[in-house]
Amino acid sequence: KEATENLKDRQACCDLAFKKLRDHRDYYHRSLAPYFKKREDRPRKEVQQDFDNLHLSAGQKITAEIKAAQEALRLAKQNAKALGVWISANQTSQFGDHPDDGYRDIDDRAWISDVGREIIENWMD
Repeated sequence: KEATENLKDRQACCDLAFKKLRDHRDYYHRSLAPYFKKREDRPRKEVQQDFDNLHLSAGQKITAEIKAAQEALRLAKQNAKALGVWISANQTSQFGDHPDDGYRDIDDRAWISDVGREIIENWMD
């Protein structure tokens, strides 16, 4: 029972971390105009850079939180399985918890490499 509760708690933490990331993305679009308005006396490009740096820094903290939550969830699943707890499929992704059950992270890397680094760097500028 304790392993099951721990698993639920770790999943809730993971879900919350991803919600923070979604909210963080929305915050950017909602907050940019007011940020500019408060700093009308400064060059627009400089203000944009300041805002982007603040947003990036906050995003990095959220990303670190997601990574920690995912690792804690992975360990909770491992512990639960070792104790004989059945782990149901991850319904949010429609795939089970085994790497061979569906989508793989390596697919991302393959798709990104198809685009080419120059295109990505130009898009980021």
